[in-house]
Amino acid sequence: MLRVNVRKNWGDFKLQVDFNQQQGELLTILGPSGCGKSTLLNLIAGVVEPDGGEIEYDGKLLYNEYPKINVPVYKRKIGYIQQKSNLFPHLTVMQNIAYGVKGSAAKAEIKKVMDVLGIGFLADKRPSEISGGQQQRVSLARAVMIKPRILLLDEPFSALDNFRRLRLRETLLDIKKKFQIPMIFVTHDLEEAYQLGDRVAVMNRGLFLQIGSKDEVFRQPVNTDVARFVGMKNILRGKVTGLSANGLAVQAAGITLKTPLHNCSCGQKVTLGIRPEDIMFVKEDKVVGEQIKDNIFSACVIERSSGTQNCKLILQLIDKKLKLEMLLPNHVIEKYNIDIGRKIRVSLKKSCIAVLGSGNSDTTVNEGMAVI
Repeated sequence: MLRVNVRKNWGDFKLQVDFNQQQGELLTILGPSGCGKSTLLNLIAGVVEPDGGEIEYDGKLLYNEYPKINVPVYKRKIGYIQQKSNLFPHLTVMQNIAYGVKGSAAKAEIKKVMDVLGIGFLADKRPSEISGGQQQRVSLARAVMIKPRILLLDEPFSALDNFRRLRLRETLLDIKKKFQIPMIFVTHDLEEAYQLGDRVAVMNRGLFLQIGSKDEVFRQPVNTDVARFVGMKNILRGKVTGLSANGLAVQAAGITLKTPLHNCSCGQKVTLGIRPEDIMFVKEDKVVGEQIKDNIFSACVIERSSGTQNCKLILQLIDKKLKLEMLLPNHVIEKYNIDIGRKIRVSLKKSCIAVLGSGNSDTTVNEGMAVI
């Protein structure tokens, strides 16, 4: 198990992070540029020395503030892959992968790793003769060959086209399954973080704002900052008007919403969030079931923009000021002829509404209005 509790100050920037990672776990760290993601990987790898704290793996200290311990990079046995493959240009693919590997069994092991990564046919080529995606596969193979305690990946697929990114994500999951190497994967891509992570950490300004399972972080963000960052576009402020064993009643933007239970009291201001894809289209002739009956509203489509798979709609609730962003699959849009000006019925499914906490500290949300 990896245990990290470190701090690092650079001028006005202050990083302070404390977390544990289990054996075989893939932790994705999600955050904007400049939030400290790469710095954290450099601290774990030993490239940058912390100002304090400790880093421990399986009971062995890699760094300790007092008494001072700072195991050098080459002794930490940590694989580190960055945006650039950093392969040796004068060596073949096979030689790059074998670099630093010792022992008579190395050749058979190299072949096994290359087969898993699908790069056996590249063995005699040099880095300049293969594509960027292939270069990153070679980097992965080289890292796996040292049998690292942990594998750090700093946005390794960001320079690749979408097709190669998707294929390498699948490859990375295959490596994780076959070799059981714990990984920390840094990204600012929401889909990448969700697809790859066993757990997700949202980072900003040098701090972990939330760490948990991907469903916890994406569906139950702890505050408005996390909610916005993980794509919860519909955020509104309201007041608790009712409490029961089944949940809350919250008055917001002139409507009453039923939400899951939360630790709050009647009269308390709260901030709510719902993801665009969790707003449901309800056919006019549909018999409404128990799961969606609580928050059904009529709305008018005022904006529409299509993507490759989904269509984004901006809705305005009939006779209300509230606007909401909704995502619907393109085939639903086409089947029901949903276009600008169309009135539709929607459900803000109770179980999908996140209660983000008190609205008192959130000065960026206007009372009763969704932020799109």
